[in-house]
Amino acid sequence: MSIAVFLVLVAPAALLPLMGARAGRFLADQLRPTWSVAVLTGALVGFAAVTVAGLALLAAVAVSEWEPALVSRTWSLAALIGGREEVTAPLGVALGVLASLGLGIVAVRVALAVRGVSRRYRWAGRQIPPDVGPGSVIEAPEAGVPARALPVRGGHILVDARLWAGLPDRHRDAVLAHERAHLRRHHDRHLVVAALACACNPLLGPLARALDYALERSADEDAARTCDRRTVAHAIGAVALVGRPDRPVLAATGAAVPRRVGALLDTPHTTWRGAATAVGVLLTLVASVGLAHHAWVDLLEILATR
Repeated sequence: MSIAVFLVLVAPAALLPLMGARAGRFLADQLRPTWSVAVLTGALVGFAAVTVAGLALLAAVAVSEWEPALVSRTWSLAALIGGREEVTAPLGVALGVLASLGLGIVAVRVALAVRGVSRRYRWAGRQIPPDVGPGSVIEAPEAGVPARALPVRGGHILVDARLWAGLPDRHRDAVLAHERAHLRRHHDRHLVVAALACACNPLLGPLARALDYALERSADEDAARTCDRRTVAHAIGAVALVGRPDRPVLAATGAAVPRRVGALLDTPHTTWRGAATAVGVLLTLVASVGLAHHAWVDLLEILATR
């Protein structure tokens, strides 16, 4: 494998996140919510994995420069710079240091992300009284928002007693249907995936925000199947006026409320542009993963024949 293949491998991992703000929002708007959730989650997982693989490959290429048995192979950096073996050792050291530093930063960021996720789940668990069964609606004096899903101990819904009392019954039913959809579809797991992916590659942030919006749209559409669409739209607007989420836990007031209300007042559909964008993203992801796999197989074969 030539070093040029390695550069091609890194390019998609950097290119898609840089255009992720536009691509992610377009996917969330032009695909059905459940499809956009699947595509965006897959893209986050895949490109985070490619990012880590790229850093590891960079370290492997650098280390190969220190092994005389590997210098003449196609992995050699000398081939990239015109056969000048005398400069490959310093270049290999520099690449090795950068790659090791990058992998260390990723490891620290992933550990911090795991700590943050664990803290949020523990906070959610503390809101649940010990004597309530799964699926309960728990009223709290100051929950901060009218309702939010607590995806722990079987799934519960936390509501702010004061704010909840100000909502009409039809809006309460719509909000509860929305939160139950979050719990039923295990949307919290997608948020965990997004947090870990962004820890591996901060450039994936726009895709993670698009996924957050897609998750809310998915729950909105589920609620619209049991309640009138206009009622759900009015309920989302009403709860947005009386409370904002102060923690990244699934809540009806999350994501872009005006866009969600507008989408509910329209019929959900998938456009050919959205489908084409999704196919393009997935093809880029498949190509990147394939190149990473090919690179690692090539490197392992070289090491096995030393």
